[in-house]
Amino acid sequence: MILQILEDRFTIDKMNAENVSIDCPWCGKGNRHFTVHVSKPVFNCWSCGVRGSWPLLIAKIEGIPLHEAERMVSRAAFFTQSDQKEIEKKEIRPVYSEIELPRKSFWTARSRSYLTGRGITHDQIDEYGFYYCRSGRERNRIILPVTMNGRTVGYQARAIDPDAEVRYLSPKGASMGRFLFNYDELNRERGPVWVVEGIFDAVAVATLGLNVVAVFGKRISEDQQNLLSEWGNLVLCFDADTLMTIEGHWYDLMNRFDVRLCPVTDGDPADAIREGRFNQTTITNIAELYRGIARRVSK
Repeated sequence: MILQILEDRFTIDKMNAENVSIDCPWCGKGNRHFTVHVSKPVFNCWSCGVRGSWPLLIAKIEGIPLHEAERMVSRAAFFTQSDQKEIEKKEIRPVYSEIELPRKSFWTARSRSYLTGRGITHDQIDEYGFYYCRSGRERNRIILPVTMNGRTVGYQARAIDPDAEVRYLSPKGASMGRFLFNYDELNRERGPVWVVEGIFDAVAVATLGLNVVAVFGKRISEDQQNLLSEWGNLVLCFDADTLMTIEGHWYDLMNRFDVRLCPVTDGDPADAIREGRFNQTTITNIAELYRGIARRVSK
């Protein structure tokens, strides 16, 4: 199967009985830099460092979602039975428990002003269900609900006091790394999924007509990666300090996704969009950036 796909699109260099070489679909390097194992479902590029399983390679070559490539390989019986079960498990959408949100309060001038200052419009407040809470654990915070598969599964409570020690609160005992803000609104017709850190960033990027989710932090968790696996193509749009934080995480993402970067050098994506300096065409292939990092480290 894999040889047929490669032979249709590349000039193949048969290195030995078990390995063939093609030009790397990520960085373009040839001359035996990119190796595909024909008896084990793995590949590796010795130039840019990308490596992974056949489904990731097929998804890249064919331009199809990763889950479709996984089905192709599974149907061809190249995986063991345990591997097939793992693929099927990832394709099953998890069932989420609905939670009770904190009590709503009337908006105050200060709470409304806070959202306006963040570029949030009245229509967006209604669309995303944002509201103000003035009592209890979430006192003096904006509640930002998170829904998955139509159910309210979590929230972030954003402090409007600039001196608050904790800017965001989540439900007690909740693991927000299991969820993605705006996940239910993803649409294949809008292209790759843009991944941002915060909810306000996601709201801003959505105004550009792009697929976007927020991961509530500086790392894409394993659960979040599983949720995104059916899409295959990601654009990471974080601020500069976050990109440095997740630099060691890129290699893991490269094994599962076609990943590109659209970094924001000053502030966050919401700031850049609000101030008119966001350029969604400034995109870097993560494999190219990874090679640059490798060069700096080797010097």
